[in-house]
Amino acid sequence: MKLKDLVKNIEIIETKGDIDYNLEISDISYNSKNSTKDSAFVAVIGQKTDGHKYIKNAIENGASIAFVEYF
Repeated sequence: MKLKDLVKNIEIIETKGDIDYNLEISDISYNSKNSTKDSAFVAVIGQKTDGHKYIKNAIENGASIAFVEYF
């Protein structure tokens, strides 16, 4: 799925860096260990940990983009 199709109904508040909306996204994960090449990582604040701490790990595992909570 193209990134532009994935976010078409989402209000984007802010972006960092250059965004290629034609980027092909192969998978979506909220666990950085499950991030793979061309995947999207969704960082959420959970009951046990804050997913924002794992963005770097997700990118190292191949994630092309990270979605974060705005706070």
